[in-house]
Amino acid sequence: MKILKLISLALIAGSVSSLANAGIITYTDRVSFETALGGTQSTETFSQSSMNFTTYDFGDFDAKLFNQWGSYLPGLTGTELILQRWNSSSYLEFTFDSAVAGVGFDWRNTDGSGDDIELLFDGTATTFGHDQSSGFFGFINDSSFTQFSLSDSTGDGGALQSAYIDNMTYSAGGVAPVPEPSALALLGAGLAGIGFARRRKQKA
Repeated sequence: MKILKLISLALIAGSVSSLANAGIITYTDRVSFETALGGTQSTETFSQSSMNFTTYDFGDFDAKLFNQWGSYLPGLTGTELILQRWNSSSYLEFTFDSAVAGVGFDWRNTDGSGDDIELLFDGTATTFGHDQSSGFFGFINDSSFTQFSLSDSTGDGGALQSAYIDNMTYSAGGVAPVPEPSALALLGAGLAGIGFARRRKQKA
């Protein structure tokens, strides 16, 4: 019986560890993303006047270009944000005034050389948005954050010619960690084991 209890406790400990290391969860469907994000949400539609910039204040967040390459700058078209037209050493960093729980946006990529859009977050790169296609991309972190960056994937045909984002949705921070399916299964097994052990003790 003691061995069964130890196994059950170990399973629960494993579940907690998985929760702590859940990291980001990504989404390719806006409805699923907004449902998971919850809270009070805001959406930036990038409807400002057409212009190019190295730094721009969108109200709740700033966007700043790092490692500018030539004369290629991010910009606004009046309906979208032109994300980038440069090489992979350049990136556009977004900094929020207050912590957020997650960010999602519509994207389209008109580049024909094989380049992807790349999310740079917390030291990890995640690629999405393959050339000459469009869709939705969102991510929710297991703790609130204030910064993320978007760039060009390395080694896929050179500079990304044109990538656009629109309808960027984000929420207030402070979300609880999102359990991974494996973590939920381990937690359930651990609790079931403890319950079984208690019933055996009562019968004895």
